[in-house]
Amino acid sequence: MQIVLPVIMGLERVVAAELQELGHGDADITLADAEVRLRAPTDRSALSRTIARLNLRLACAERVLLELDQAQLRSFDDLVAWIEGLPWEDWVPESAEIRVGGYALDSVLHSVPDIQRLIKRGIVERLLERRYGGRARMVPERREQGRILVRFALRNDCCSLRVDTSGTGLHKRGYRSEAMAAPLKETLAAALVRLLHWPARPPAELDPGCPWEAESLYDPYCGSGTIVIEAALRAAGAAPGRLRRFAGEKWGWLDQAAFAHERRLAREEADAGIARIRAGQATGGALILGSDIDTDSLAIAGRNAGRAGVGELCSFFAQDALRLDRGRLAAVCRTPRCLLISNIPYGERLEDAEAAAGHARALGRLALQNPETGELAPGLRLGILALARDFERNFGRPADRRRKLYNGSLACTYYQYLRPRPPAGGRAPVNRREKRGEARR
Repeated sequence: MQIVLPVIMGLERVVAAELQELGHGDADITLADAEVRLRAPTDRSALSRTIARLNLRLACAERVLLELDQAQLRSFDDLVAWIEGLPWEDWVPESAEIRVGGYALDSVLHSVPDIQRLIKRGIVERLLERRYGGRARMVPERREQGRILVRFALRNDCCSLRVDTSGTGLHKRGYRSEAMAAPLKETLAAALVRLLHWPARPPAELDPGCPWEAESLYDPYCGSGTIVIEAALRAAGAAPGRLRRFAGEKWGWLDQAAFAHERRLAREEADAGIARIRAGQATGGALILGSDIDTDSLAIAGRNAGRAGVGELCSFFAQDALRLDRGRLAAVCRTPRCLLISNIPYGERLEDAEAAAGHARALGRLALQNPETGELAPGLRLGILALARDFERNFGRPADRRRKLYNGSLACTYYQYLRPRPPAGGRAPVNRREKRGEARR
């Protein structure tokens, strides 16, 4: 069997790195588009522990799916024969609700509703024969008895059949109960922090006599606080799923005690990590900060952080990001080093485009000590998720790294500024539309 982890496109290597942190070797990990596969243990107890641990601890994956089987399908008859030949009586709990969903791409079988209907019918026919000996006319389904979520992925006529052990997507941590307009997905927020390797560790070759300066993290457009909260969870080593339940806990084929054991360990580790970070902050350690111009958003952010268990680690305050300067930044961050990560307003509509450009220019004024050379202020790093293609021009310097990421259906770019000076000869990219307009004038 294989464990399949759907991910946001562009985060495959981030999730692979998470798996390595959890002790899985390179040979067991395979990357595909928007998907990471992990070789599953053959022993059911070990498999149960692995699935429980992944659901609780993965910060950037969307779900944890267990692949039951694969088959090449050229007709609906192939599909029915395949489904009815699988041991559903071993997998489906007695009287459990059966749900089927999935997608089909570039395949002879392309009607998703028909595929769903035939998979469900095939499961029912198998259960009627093997579990009820053909004596029953229908399989009882009661949600209180549990639920099995069957998902299919049909690509190029190859169908992967999976059971969803997560249930609700893993981005639903359990702390964000108050909705806001255009919230950043928790899994994406966690990835923004991990891509910039925060919290940074002291270099191994550091001279013991040279002090290592902690690096605070600050989001000046924090909204409901998602980036700040995910950063606090990361710093404390707190499993992001420790506050919620998973579909696999009610799936009888897995060991339910494994989830209880892993959750207990996760909560103990989170309590110890939160206490450690809090003590460090009290003695001059790195701060985890967020600000916004909207006081209602700040109130929601504070409540979200409290529900996540990291309220004591996060500080939120009112601040107009357009008026933020380096003096104010130094005062609130306290440490000589600061990582600024934010999901800035996108300006999707034409009338908002100039406002989005204004935010980029404000960040440039804040971050660039010397606009002529593109030199960053000492001790400052930035990671900015933006939609506008002219972000770098408005900011005043090309990014050191760029990564295309999807915030929902929007293709955005994560601009990363890591070096005090831009690469030799580096200049902000020319806006070709403006250049053509100057030529016409």
